[in-house]
Amino acid sequence: MKIYMDIDTLNAKFWATALTYDEGAKTIPESQILTENGPVQEVDEAQPWVRWTINPGASQRVTQGETALFKNLGTAFLEVLVPKGTGTATGEEIRDALIAALADWKSDDKALHIYKHNASKGQGTKESHQLNAVFYYESKREA
Repeated sequence: MKIYMDIDTLNAKFWATALTYDEGAKTIPESQILTENGPVQEVDEAQPWVRWTINPGASQRVTQGETALFKNLGTAFLEVLVPKGTGTATGEEIRDALIAALADWKSDDKALHIYKHNASKGQGTKESHQLNAVFYYESKREA
């Protein structure tokens, strides 16, 4: 089913997207980005930081015969955390930068596309506000 291809494609698009804020004047540095299976690192919680996670979901064969084509569904999550006392506008800008890049996006090979996204606020922590974006994707790939 080559689910790893979906993960690689989404990660490539994520890393190619500048997560900007302060009206585009600043960008989240790699040191403030946590990813699943990424290097263990400490973030500076006095600055905005993000967590990116991809969650492959259901897969179903959609063709008969020798060539098996699978439809795969999944979600990708962005969590943006900004220090309390600074408001949520910074987090909204960062979240919206990725939404702008991924809304209705199709991969170069046209096998994967984002068909829906949602934005919300999360629980955060004692020190930070949390803003979220979830992206729903579908891919069709040969086995």
